[in-house]
Amino acid sequence: MLALPSLYAQGFKPTGQLLLPDTTLSQTPVEQGQPALQRQADFIVAVVNSEPITNNEVRLKLLRTEHVLRQQGVAPPPHSELVREVLERMISEKAQLQIAQTSGQRLDESAVDGAVEAVAQQNQMTVSELRRRLKSDGIDYALFRAEMRDELLLRRLRQHEVDNRVTVSEQEINQHLRDQKSASNTAPVSINLAEILLAVPENASPEQIAVQQALAQQVLKLAHSGADFVALGAEFSSATNHTNGAQMGLRSSERYPQIFVDATRKLQVGGIAGPVRSAAGFHI
Repeated sequence: MLALPSLYAQGFKPTGQLLLPDTTLSQTPVEQGQPALQRQADFIVAVVNSEPITNNEVRLKLLRTEHVLRQQGVAPPPHSELVREVLERMISEKAQLQIAQTSGQRLDESAVDGAVEAVAQQNQMTVSELRRRLKSDGIDYALFRAEMRDELLLRRLRQHEVDNRVTVSEQEINQHLRDQKSASNTAPVSINLAEILLAVPENASPEQIAVQQALAQQVLKLAHSGADFVALGAEFSSATNHTNGAQMGLRSSERYPQIFVDATRKLQVGGIAGPVRSAAGFHI
C-alpha cells in the first residue's frame, strides 16, 4: 500500500468531500432491508490522474473485503480504519491500472467471463444465479465485472514485474543441468504440476506479505476442500505463463524450480503442497 505522500506524487487529489461510509456495511447485504449500494447517492471521493474513484466503488470494495475477512475468520479493524485502508488500496491500484493501460496491457472479455465463472463455481452457483445474488445484494453487475477486469489486469502487471526480476542466463541453465546430472546417476523423473501463484510485489511491506500469505492459506484450504484447482488458478493466480489455467505441463523434474520438486517429491498423484515461499510470492 502506498503512503499518502506518494499518492500525491502520482497525481492523487482529494475531492474535498468526505467519504461517509454506510454503517450498515458491517452486516451482510442480504440481511438489510434495501440494496446496500442504492440507499446513498454516489459521489467522487478521490481523483487519480484525472480518473475518479466514486463512493459506491469504495463501498463495493469494502463489502468484498469484509466478506473475505469473515471467510478467513479474521476480525476486521475499526470501520473507519478499514474504509481508509480500502480507499488507499484503491488509489494505489488505480495508479497501477493506469500504468498497465499506458504500457499496452489489454484483457479480452473471455478472460473476464472465466473469472466470473470461477467466482460462481466457488460459491456453488451458476453465473445467472450469481447475477441474481449480486442484484439482491444491491451490487451492479457491470461494476462487478469492471472490478474483476481490473483485478485480472493488476495480476498481469504484477506477474510482468515478477518475470522482469527473474533473469537466468542460458549458460546458468546449462550449468545447472550439468551439475544435476553429475550429482545423480538416476534418470530424471517427469512430473506434471499445476501452480497457483500469489505474487508478492518487490519491496513489499510486512503487511502486504502477511495479506498474500493469508490469501494463500485460504486458497489452499479451498483446494483441499475439493474446489476445482484450475478454476482457483483462474481466479487467484498471478501466473500468466500457463497454457491451461494453472497447468504447467508434463516435463522433466530438471526443468522445474528445485523448490517445486522438493515440495512435491513425496506427494501422491493429485496431491497438493504449499504454500511454498519464493522471491516471486507464495506458490500452491
